[in-house]
Amino acid sequence: MDSLSVFINIVCGIVLIVCTIDDILKKTINVLFPLVGSVVIVSIRMICFGEDISVVISSLVPGITILCMAATGCFGIGAGDGFIICFIGACFELSVCLLIILYGFAMAWFRSIVGFISGYYTSKADTIPFVPYVTVGWIVCLLQTVNFVNE
Repeated sequence: MDSLSVFINIVCGIVLIVCTIDDILKKTINVLFPLVGSVVIVSIRMICFGEDISVVISSLVPGITILCMAATGCFGIGAGDGFIICFIGACFELSVCLLIILYGFAMAWFRSIVGFISGYYTSKADTIPFVPYVTVGWIVCLLQTVNFVNE
């Protein structure tokens, strides 16, 4: 991993950890961190990496889709989750962003099934904070990248 990739991963980790703590403790996400981080990371990707605008925009599509779902209000996912996914899309290319989301959804699904079976969740009104699962998905992807680079 080159120094710019390490910088992007450090910024991503800081933002995800701060937002995870907010999501767990307050059930809300301060969107200032993901928005400012997205602008900084998109600027770095376009200026330093020389990436095309279409590549950057395509990696933002999953987050924009989740923001649209949150705007309808019927899917149980919040706008803060959409901003976090947009931030992840700003940090990484589309395939990595989708892999992080897949890991996050898989872990949240597994946790909700275990919660319903064990009786921890008694109704569909009980909610699970999603950002911690996205953070763990990012950690899994980071470990896979580091493991792949070291081999």
